[in-house]
Amino acid sequence: MTEASQPRPSRGRRTRERGQGQRAKRANLRLSEAEHAALEAAATRCRQTLAGYVTDAALTAARSELPIDAQEACGRLFGMEAALARLHVRLVRRHPRRTGPLFL
Repeated sequence: MTEASQPRPSRGRRTRERGQGQRAKRANLRLSEAEHAALEAAATRCRQTLAGYVTDAALTAARSELPIDAQEACGRLFGMEAALARLHVRLVRRHPRRTGPLFL
């Protein structure tokens, strides 16, 4: 099969909510080659187009929200905190009279 006859890859599902309609405003950016490459790589990792990734990042910053990767990191940290709390409870049950830190 030649390059010209290969089918184009299908695009991912739209992430905008139904009924949101077309966006009427446009913002133009000027980026260096390094900035463009970094944003393109990040968009590819998130399985988004460059425009969609930049839009999501800008709106996340404007709304003072946490980015998706930070939300996932927070979730993992809270899970680790809960696991440490369970471990502490088990250690206290095994050694009820011990005073001071249990992890030394």
